[in-house]
Amino acid sequence: MNFLEQPPRFLFFTGKGGVGKTSIACTTAIQLAEAGQRVLLVSTDPASNVGQVFGVRIGNKITPIPGVTRLSALEIDPQAAAQAYRDRIVGPVRGVLPDTVVKGIEEQLSGACTTEIAAFDEFTALLTDAALTTDYDHIIFDTAPTGHTIHEELAKIGLLQQYLIINGVLPRSEAALDPLATAICDREQAVLSALPDVLKPLPCDQVMLMGKGGVGKTTLAAAVAVELAHRGLPVHLTTTDPAVHLSETLQGSLDNLTVSRIDPHAETEIYRQHVMNTKGAKLDAQGRALVEEDLRSPCTEEVAVFQAFSRVIREAGQKFVVMDSRSMTF
Repeated sequence: MNFLEQPPRFLFFTGKGGVGKTSIACTTAIQLAEAGQRVLLVSTDPASNVGQVFGVRIGNKITPIPGVTRLSALEIDPQAAAQAYRDRIVGPVRGVLPDTVVKGIEEQLSGACTTEIAAFDEFTALLTDAALTTDYDHIIFDTAPTGHTIHEELAKIGLLQQYLIINGVLPRSEAALDPLATAICDREQAVLSALPDVLKPLPCDQVMLMGKGGVGKTTLAAAVAVELAHRGLPVHLTTTDPAVHLSETLQGSLDNLTVSRIDPHAETEIYRQHVMNTKGAKLDAQGRALVEEDLRSPCTEEVAVFQAFSRVIREAGQKFVVMDSRSMTF
């Protein structure tokens, strides 16, 4: 991988879920460690599977990785960090302020934004506290999934040394093997030739390291649903993955089969409006502003999609429900 020819001390792997951040971060950590560097691999993903990759329990403490000399890992626990953050704020005022005031503070600190802030505090401590990182030549961050236009946003705050890694690219040599490989290669090359302008100037590597996405969930889910439908059984096949179109996979209709897609953006907006029209309606302007800020958290989408998921699951009493879920590491 060319981006490792002159690696900086801090490396951040960012991007959407399922693109292979963990796979590439772990590969990078191993390569640097085997080259004689002392490496700390840090996961800030609340659904981290770094420990699964190396077959060791890591958790919220620096843990040496067996079998890889000079490599240690740490998984930041967002929930534990959030509780510690709450204790630091609420602890000093307990018994000093009225109970109603303390309860109000605790309620304001119960949202997803508090978890994000606390995890970010843990994250920045690794960047600024020399005592924590002085023993390492490189600190590698396997970050939580993000859908933001990060090449733009990171540049605005001064992180200009960026490198684009395009993962899961099927080698052209595979295209001659069969029609499916040819179709995959053609589709990938079309995407590569139409990269967004903001990405085109970045130095780039293409690799074939697959993460949790791309393991065949959609193909298998569709196959199960079709087989059940062929047996004359009623089936509802649905997906919560924003990057998947089941209609393309199935290529047509089938008796006994209903196909649907849970749109994360639409469900999130419905959920936001519901919260503001119920809980928010009873608050003053300042309270509504706090709720609106909390609803801008990425966790809001997860809650909204889960509620939509639950509505579909209720159909299981009358029919088979096959759920093609979004990329995850559970």
